[in-house]
Amino acid sequence: MLSQRKTFAVRIGVSSGLLLAALLGCLALVSGWEDQLTTPAPAAGSWHLRDYASSSAAEVPPPFTRKEHDGIVTASYAFIAAGNRPLRLNLSLPAADYATYRNRFGYRQDELDALYRQQTERLDQAYRNALATGQPQDELDAIYARIKADYHQRTDQLIRERGFRFVDNHTLTADIPRIVRDNTAVVRPLALTLLESARDQQLGTQDIVALALPFTQTALAYEALPVERNGRLTAGFSPPLEVLLEGRGDCDSKTALLAAMLLNWDRIKLIGVGVPGHYLLGVLRVPARGDAFFEYDGLTYVLMEPAGPTWLPPGMVADSTLQRIGSGKVIVEPLSAR
Repeated sequence: MLSQRKTFAVRIGVSSGLLLAALLGCLALVSGWEDQLTTPAPAAGSWHLRDYASSSAAEVPPPFTRKEHDGIVTASYAFIAAGNRPLRLNLSLPAADYATYRNRFGYRQDELDALYRQQTERLDQAYRNALATGQPQDELDAIYARIKADYHQRTDQLIRERGFRFVDNHTLTADIPRIVRDNTAVVRPLALTLLESARDQQLGTQDIVALALPFTQTALAYEALPVERNGRLTAGFSPPLEVLLEGRGDCDSKTALLAAMLLNWDRIKLIGVGVPGHYLLGVLRVPARGDAFFEYDGLTYVLMEPAGPTWLPPGMVADSTLQRIGSGKVIVEPLSAR
């Protein structure tokens, strides 16, 4: 699924005391990131966060609801945050802005077909010109090569602009590092809202993970996505704002959303971890005893399962995930906001 491979070591559940010396460099990188937000950008839509209280199970709000009225899309999310605190988030966004956002990701087959037709027409025209002028074969071959190279360049540009990359000549995959990078500012209002809640609870800003992770896991349904939606070919991936406003996503889509939120703190270091049939996130931090973590380029990343659908704290991953990691078929992608 992913193209870049690097060597790594995985150790599960090692006592943090045994790792102290090895993690001193890691601590130096992590310390002091608490108040380092990246440069603010204009808010996309409006977010509101509040507690919800319930005297009976019937009054507990559903994890996700959405409605559209007078050209405004409004979504509401309910989840249990750190300290067993029930929270509700509300998002409002103009429907036209959301439609524009969605159309920037994915491509339509007729767009690729149009590029192919243009190439065919140019090749046919070059052939007719060669017949009419008696052009030598080697010159015609050179023209053919330029036309085909231009076609491949334009096709590659379209694919990359729409959030994909080629794994090989016949296989496309979502370009998760680029999608995360392009969406960090888009979800910044959500990151700031969660930060406000963390401060209200007198949590350290580093504990923003304790809010963002359960939100991603439980307020948004886990669902395998179709490869085509409304005529758009998406390879079964949804970009972050679409995950939020559809209330659902699969493992790589929800991981990209969580990464885009967390990377609004410029000293957070993240990696995407791809294993057969699954995708998860690693955050640079000192693992507690029993945490599942991942060593990459000499640094230690605690593993997280954004997919849900149940809450798993940082360092706790599904047994099936550990088995997949143990297969050795693991690909790592550094994720960043720049």
